[in-house]
Amino acid sequence: MKKFVFLFLLSFGFLYAQEIESEPIEELSLEQEETQIAENYFVDYLNAINKTQKRLVLMNKKGALAKLGEETIQGLVSGTLHYKTKIKGFGAVITITYSNYCDEEGWTFDGQIITKSNMAGNGTMEGVVCVEGIAAGKVYYEKAVLKGGKPGDGTYGIETETFARTEVPYTAFFKADDAITVEM
Repeated sequence: MKKFVFLFLLSFGFLYAQEIESEPIEELSLEQEETQIAENYFVDYLNAINKTQKRLVLMNKKGALAKLGEETIQGLVSGTLHYKTKIKGFGAVITITYSNYCDEEGWTFDGQIITKSNMAGNGTMEGVVCVEGIAAGKVYYEKAVLKGGKPGDGTYGIETETFARTEVPYTAFFKADDAITVEM
């Protein structure tokens, strides 16, 4: 009986091992790899750029009307960050402009992010931010859509020295350590 159980387990193990070996290992296509790399880049970028925006006083006030106005701050290393919010129709236009702005070595930002939203926080984004330093590249905002003050649809375009523009889904935004959203 012991011999029979042993042979049964041995043959079952052999069949199971063959089944495991025959399952294909899922490999990423080149496009999927580029998207994953671009998404990782975007999350790193967001972590760095969100730190800069936390230094803004007006942008981080509670309530929509408290955020109105203009503010310029100096980078801890170089450049300036200019924030401007104005009412347009039943919403607001928020313009954030980076000029050779650097708070930490390796991340220098140049460009503009323009957010157009209604009082419910629904709207669109546009602009391009160029990044110089250890992670040189560009982040394009023109396909990002806001819903309730947060990215809710669309994509962000990511381009680096190593790959052409790749679209990253808006959901990547929420992978950042401290995602900043529009609070109205």
